[in-house]
Amino acid sequence: MRRRDLAVTAALVALVSALAAGPACSKESGDDCERAVRKMSRLKEKAAERRRKQRAEAPPADEFQREVAKCRELLQARRIGAKAHRVSLDCVLAASDDGALLDCMRRGRTSEAEVVLARIGERAVAQHQRNAAFPSGTVGPTPPEASCRGGMEGVVPDWSAPLWQTLGVDFIDPLQFQFTYTGTADGFVATAEGDLDCDGATITYTLTGKVVRGKPETTLERPMRVD
Repeated sequence: MRRRDLAVTAALVALVSALAAGPACSKESGDDCERAVRKMSRLKEKAAERRRKQRAEAPPADEFQREVAKCRELLQARRIGAKAHRVSLDCVLAASDDGALLDCMRRGRTSEAEVVLARIGERAVAQHQRNAAFPSGTVGPTPPEASCRGGMEGVVPDWSAPLWQTLGVDFIDPLQFQFTYTGTADGFVATAEGDLDCDGATITYTLTGKVVRGKPETTLERPMRVD
């Protein structure tokens, strides 16, 4: 199988899992899971056709329904960043061409970093507003080991450390990023680092908190590239 085909297939699998993190599909929502999977099927069919020519294999007849069912099943669980993933789902539904769909896929794969960092920032600012100080100390990386496992699998983290509990970080999802926090009363730095495509090169999101004119503020620095 060509490397390009592998990359496209891996990205599609990642998107279904990432988009599955939004609110549960229902009649009221117009069954967005089914609409999104159908819309993405164009890219999957192109990749599958190339594979069939190389391997003379036909795809399972129920592949579409399996992916829709997977999307719906995952949406029943408690997932990180429902709002962020809802945006990703809407992105797919609104995409007008293959290029736009691929952009949605890349965005969905990195949403967990921004969701977790946003929670950290919100709680750190709230702590400063109550106590005139950010939470102090260092915690992480969480999870302690690199999160890359074959490119798609995440690691279920342990958020039991007191500082994570103070920051309200308690997501139950497997994650592909590792998170750290270092803070003093006057400021903090939180990071999300990951290697989503297992190529040995990591990307890092950095959230910085400080006091500006007497008020706590946060700034998020995104990586120059997306894995």
